[in-house]
Amino acid sequence: MTIGWFDVEGDREVKGLLAEHLARFSDDCPPYSDKALTIAEAEPDLKDRLLLGAEQTNLYGMLRGNSSGNGTLDLFQIGDDLETMFRGVSIKKEKKSMKALMLAAAPTDQQGLRLDEEARDLREQLRLVQEPKRNVEVEHRWAVRTNQLQMEVMNVKPQILHFSGHGDHGLLLFEDSTGKSAEVSAEAIAGLVELNTSIECLLLNACYSEAVARLAAPHLKAVIGCNDSIADDAAIAFTRAFYRALAHGESYNRAFRLAKNDVHINCANGEAEKYVMFG
Repeated sequence: MTIGWFDVEGDREVKGLLAEHLARFSDDCPPYSDKALTIAEAEPDLKDRLLLGAEQTNLYGMLRGNSSGNGTLDLFQIGDDLETMFRGVSIKKEKKSMKALMLAAAPTDQQGLRLDEEARDLREQLRLVQEPKRNVEVEHRWAVRTNQLQMEVMNVKPQILHFSGHGDHGLLLFEDSTGKSAEVSAEAIAGLVELNTSIECLLLNACYSEAVARLAAPHLKAVIGCNDSIADDAAIAFTRAFYRALAHGESYNRAFRLAKNDVHINCANGEAEKYVMFG
């Protein structure tokens, strides 16, 4: 149905959103992957939208590999590093990398959240960073169940563990096997980050998550939570600005301050002050 919709849609913005959707789920649906490759050849102006949706999928490499138009490597495009080597100048050091795991949960018995928009805005902002000093890689996991938590963290080994969803005093709400709320206590979250030594920073973009953040703080360099309910637009603004600052090479502390400033600039009064940091 989605493929057919794309073929008859006349609005370019809607076609762009459909192209992102096809690319995002290309690993799960082979016809989506085939259609995305066809779109990349037939409509080059949608290539950036396809790449945006294809992050963390097999399709991304195929799209990048076809960017020259013939799928082959031009041996004469040797790049700056090789040219520098022939000039006898030392090669530039590789940019530092930072990996984040963004866990999203929106139980069906809770108020809806714009988690997909938060993730999309984040990807777009990282793509727009000019001359980044740090490669920030964000992996997303959706509708996360409690029995997935340890597995995802241990598989990804992130430096930043990020939760977006609902929270309450002393707990976070993930999902159970039916999609309904499953509570995870502050003590359990603190134990999770203590036992996974790759984690440096915990970002809890959830209402009333300060108590969880406070309990996890002794184990990490930086922990961020919220001391009140947070509006969707504030959560989206904070996420994009925090990771954008990290990509520019800023510390966790300065990234936090820049993110609060972005919320202060773009959202209702008082939203920025709801974010708190420990560490």
